[in-house]
Amino acid sequence: MMKPAPPTLDETLAQTEWVRRLARSLVSDADADDLAQDAWEASLSVDDPSRGWFAGALRNLAAFRHRTTARRVRRDAATERPEPEPTPDVVMERLEAQRQLTTLVSALPEPTRTVLYLRYFEGLDATAIGQRLQLPPGTVRWRLKQGLDVLRAQLDERLGGRERWSALLLPLTKLDGPPLHLAGVAFMKLKKLFAVTVAALLLVAAAFVLRCSSGPAPTVTVITSKPDVAAPVARRVANAPELPNSPLPAWRAQAGAPSRRVAGRVMLDGAPLEGAVVTLTIDEQPSEAPPQQRVSANDGTFDFGVQPAASVGVGAFVDGHAPTVVELDLRNPEAQPPPDALELVVPSGCPALLTGRVLDSGSGPVSDATVRPARTIGAQTDAQGSYALCLPLGENELVVEAASYGAMSMRLTLQGPLQRDVVLTPAAVIEGVVVDAAERPVADAIVSSRQRMWQNNDMARPGFARSDVMGRFSLSVAPGDYRVQATAGGSSSSTIQVVSAMVGEPSRKLVLVVKPAVRIRGIVSSDGKPVPGARVTAHTVATGRAVDAFSQNDGRFVIDGVPPGELVFTAEPWAVDQPRRYVAKADAPEVTLQVKRMAVVRGVVTRDKKPVAGAKVTAKSMWGDVKAVSDANGRYALEGLNKGGHQVMANSEAEGAFVLETVSIKGREQVELDLELSSAAFVDGTLVDEKNQPIEGARVVWTGARQDDEGTATTDAKGHFHAAQLTGGDTYAPQVYLSGQVSAVGAKPANGAFPKVKLADGHSKAENVRLQVKVEKLTLSGRVVDLQGNPVADAKVRAKPASHENTFSPYEALPQVFTDAQGRFTFEALQSGTWSVQARSARGEEAMAKGEAGARELVITLRPTATVEGKLVGYANTPVVYASRGSGGFVSGQVTGETFRLVLAAGEWTITAMDNLEGDIKKVTLKDGEARELTFQSHGTGKLTGRLIDFESGQPVPNVMCRTILAVGSTPGITNWDSASVPMSDEEGRFVFESAPAGHVLVACLGDEVQSGGSAFVDLPRGGALNVTIKVVLRTGRASGHGIGIYDLSTKISEVLPDSPAAKAGLQAGDVLLAIDGRPVTELDPDSASALLDNHAPGAMSLSVQRAGAPINVTLTLPR
Repeated sequence: MMKPAPPTLDETLAQTEWVRRLARSLVSDADADDLAQDAWEASLSVDDPSRGWFAGALRNLAAFRHRTTARRVRRDAATERPEPEPTPDVVMERLEAQRQLTTLVSALPEPTRTVLYLRYFEGLDATAIGQRLQLPPGTVRWRLKQGLDVLRAQLDERLGGRERWSALLLPLTKLDGPPLHLAGVAFMKLKKLFAVTVAALLLVAAAFVLRCSSGPAPTVTVITSKPDVAAPVARRVANAPELPNSPLPAWRAQAGAPSRRVAGRVMLDGAPLEGAVVTLTIDEQPSEAPPQQRVSANDGTFDFGVQPAASVGVGAFVDGHAPTVVELDLRNPEAQPPPDALELVVPSGCPALLTGRVLDSGSGPVSDATVRPARTIGAQTDAQGSYALCLPLGENELVVEAASYGAMSMRLTLQGPLQRDVVLTPAAVIEGVVVDAAERPVADAIVSSRQRMWQNNDMARPGFARSDVMGRFSLSVAPGDYRVQATAGGSSSSTIQVVSAMVGEPSRKLVLVVKPAVRIRGIVSSDGKPVPGARVTAHTVATGRAVDAFSQNDGRFVIDGVPPGELVFTAEPWAVDQPRRYVAKADAPEVTLQVKRMAVVRGVVTRDKKPVAGAKVTAKSMWGDVKAVSDANGRYALEGLNKGGHQVMANSEAEGAFVLETVSIKGREQVELDLELSSAAFVDGTLVDEKNQPIEGARVVWTGARQDDEGTATTDAKGHFHAAQLTGGDTYAPQVYLSGQVSAVGAKPANGAFPKVKLADGHSKAENVRLQVKVEKLTLSGRVVDLQGNPVADAKVRAKPASHENTFSPYEALPQVFTDAQGRFTFEALQSGTWSVQARSARGEEAMAKGEAGARELVITLRPTATVEGKLVGYANTPVVYASRGSGGFVSGQVTGETFRLVLAAGEWTITAMDNLEGDIKKVTLKDGEARELTFQSHGTGKLTGRLIDFESGQPVPNVMCRTILAVGSTPGITNWDSASVPMSDEEGRFVFESAPAGHVLVACLGDEVQSGGSAFVDLPRGGALNVTIKVVLRTGRASGHGIGIYDLSTKISEVLPDSPAAKAGLQAGDVLLAIDGRPVTELDPDSASALLDNHAPGAMSLSVQRAGAPINVTLTLPR
């Protein structure tokens, strides 16, 4: 085919209309911003401005501005004076601005560049562009906005600010005449620069045409007489085209793995379903990027075309039905179901209706908010903030988001209808730049933000952003403290930075430095044959970081982003035989992983001897969970099980039954295990208030006296509940949570105590049970202020009865509200009594006060945070820094090079700076506002060997995973770790740490369903060696119901359950357990001591305890 002739100069000048249109879009947003500001100012005089009011106001303001502008134009025309021709200097500046614009457009990444080309070069709208590129119009508009934002930001940097470059590009926005009026006297002086500008325009047009017709555009370099020396050059991955149909950069797809088509059909009641909205989301796609959407055809089919080799979720949504979602890993050639033959089965009807309101921190409704499952679309709130969403029974992960608010994630377990209100706070912004070790900006990095402190089931939604061509990123998040990290192609992840995001306040600009990484190529082989579909994971021994990839049909894999250093490989569902260890470095040769099959547990799930389809089967162990779903014949297979104990559970919400079995895996055996859903006992009844009126949306929990069996239910409009999946053989007592959420605060019975029920076995039932509760709806309100008395907005306020433990764990589900702009908060529907109330600002400032339910002026004065910063000395690898305090959770620190920084509330903290091999630990007590400097010096390493034996028999205990952590006294620290990079005990019970952190160390061996855990504190000398023996207890599977809780790293009793054998014998929290039936147990850790208590046979059990320094002997009578 002949190439077209290059355009002439006149043709090129004619093409500058696309530059004119682009300049108009860049400049004209100022008017839009002014209109929005005028509308907001007008809204101040309106009591309740709705979305419709704003739309009308904007139309009216735009019309007024148009009339005003028209009058001004007519007035100016009547008195118009000829404008002087621009001076040569002005013309040169304008031409330079045009050249900069064309250069920046040519450097945009794909597909943003193509979208801009089609919009401004060909003049297509979003719908036409979407049809051309097979993209939803929403995605096109998002990419247009992203491209314009990038261009504006780059013009800001290169041309001295928005006002200056807007003036220089303004002549391009006129509808008549050429972009620039060239005076004859100036033309010769500008001839050279003009020629360069025309060349730039011509090259950009050529780049666009080439990109749209023959694949990726070649790199175009424009050389001028005035080179750009100030603008840094962003590093990109070489030869990495943009992914088709994806908001992710190309490096995010697995190298060497082909893209795969995602298609299938939607089914309802056994028939194809037309009109379902099908969505596709890719893991770690930017938070603001919309999911890809299709609508199922009349035969139920949908087709997303070819998608990158990455993890995705495909969901189907139909109004009035629960959504269904399939998780896929397109990197896996053995993925089941095949990604091009998906069948999305929509549940019939609405198993669980979730209703409620989305409110702001001032209890005002948030309209047009979205409440949806994490992988699909959902419901929108109305003008009152109300929503209704059908969901499946069981666990659901939901996202709540609205424009200008921080998005929230929440996890709910649904047994029926539930009412749940959600409070959103205004969004804050986290900004920064991603650079490499040479401080060059890194484009197309994925930046993630996660809340710094672990919370309960309601958390700020993790955010993801993509750095632009200047390495910059911006994340819109709920106010709070965040851990921010970047990952880029060809690099390992950056160190974690910690930042406080505040509403209306600019956050500290982050600089995320990504480090050079290694690419590992290899092949997975078993008995000389390639193994496809193995998840190959490279685990870094020092830091615990893990990076994975799937082997392809030829057994080959490529893992990018691996930190240099010693590695351990896993290849699920296979066991890696060789190599045991591997050193990742730039020139490392291809590695061959010799693998062998791991154990498999398979069988049939039945109920009353009949197969059960759709049952969820899970094997839990210290290695994590392995999951399966039974097929139409009830068959399941759990593949890739490690040695050791596994708890296998099967449950069916439809059958209202479950079963729990324990399996001990000794090698690579194939285990046949049929699972009869035998635990199907239930309690059925009604919940009413003092006036015998039914209570809707309350959560009723029935718990066995042995505390190891629990059934939950949610009341319907008639107050009816049905708590199923109980094991039986026990006496059960209820707790009622009127909010519909299990929390630390249960409702009080209206009279006396709640009735208890006895269930003889898994087929028993208790019906017509009537629970009557005292419904109290007292309010508790107040203000949160700082030390100067200023109100603190958007602070999180939580409450718990003052009779409970006087600490607020981040893991507890408690009543929670946020302060409004005046710092005010209100709790509603509290029970009578004294409440402890904790407030915490987004900066981490905390305080607590007590108040009576019904009080209206409780004032909580926040205490200023303390800072701890200093140096990290003598570390071979960059450590992580954590601060922890009992049940109050932990806080991660910011590590930059060889320095660290922590922002903490006043109080006592244990601070650990370590990786898996070395570290240091300190305990500090901080005062309000204190600034403390500390130096953490690595203690080096030593060799640690040990042996695990059974407490009862003295026999060795194999297949137990052990790890090490520095400690202060009996308080261990916290660090990252990875299960694959730590040793396991062998057949003789022995384990070896060739390099363990020197110092005072806790050696912790993890328990499972076969044996308890075990631990011991040792002092390991630097460069020395030490041997330790740890005793564990083999479990018998009994649960004796003793009622003793031991949670600390000692045998001190932490809790005595009411009405338990321990309570009846007079035991108290704080007693130290010395002996059981005369046998000393002080050398055991809490898990082993608890297992020994659990194993005890029914009847008398004698215990020796120490109370206030004196020995006491008691006898418990354990139930049969």
